[in-house]
Amino acid sequence: MKNYNKLINLIMVFGSGVFAESLFAAYRDFINHPEVYEINSAPWYYYSAVPNSVAYVAFIILCLLIKLAIHKRVGRIILGIIAVIAGVLWVTITLYTSTPHSYTIIGGADGPTSIFLAGKYGAGTIITAVVGGLVLAVAGILLIVKKGNKSDSKVD
Repeated sequence: MKNYNKLINLIMVFGSGVFAESLFAAYRDFINHPEVYEINSAPWYYYSAVPNSVAYVAFIILCLLIKLAIHKRVGRIILGIIAVIAGVLWVTITLYTSTPHSYTIIGGADGPTSIFLAGKYGAGTIITAVVGGLVLAVAGILLIVKKGNKSDSKVD
């Protein structure tokens, strides 16, 4: 168990490094290409730093839950519930947002109004989300229903 604990700690440290580098890369991109961010209605960090921060906090919470799940049955049940919820949300959000990316409305004073939609549905993204979401949901269900053994009650 100590080896698993050390491995998860190492993964958390590397995750912190990836998070710091992603913030630095986003800021560097903003400095080098400010014209890209001028057309957005929100500050540059809204599109890069905020989502990365949310993902990092979720990553750290997941690592801590995995550490808890290694040692306790309650941790496995909590981790299973979170995995099922994450899988269902992943599929739902991807299917809900899989719409054309651009639209244009052309109206004229003397003619009919035209609406043009453009974009791809991205079958690869949809398939990845469905398969990944189902894998997460099944893994969560397996974690919930898994029977504990005698080592669940002791902590290393």
